[in-house]
Amino acid sequence: MQILNTKDEVIQAISESNLQPKNSLTSTNYGNHVTFQCSCNETHTVNDISNQVFAIAMPVKFCFICKNQHVSFVQVKGFFSQKANTIWSCKADLFNEALDQLGM
Repeated sequence: MQILNTKDEVIQAISESNLQPKNSLTSTNYGNHVTFQCSCNETHTVNDISNQVFAIAMPVKFCFICKNQHVSFVQVKGFFSQKANTIWSCKADLFNEALDQLGM
């Protein structure tokens, strides 16, 4: 997992991630064993309803905001046995500053 510490790092990560708005088909219906690391120093389950899905990307990537106000970009892999991998993570206020600068 890459922890992003500056607004420029977040802007670059957003531009490389090809984020799209979540849609009606967005589902985090995975087993409790599918977990990801977060920059808040906790491990979260992908299906935890306290994690807000902010955006998605293909294939099977989610941009979560956790209850501790951190953003994590996570990819879920596997068909019969799923595993989540955190690509990058940062504080939510830093993420919001980057979105503001991008005009999003």
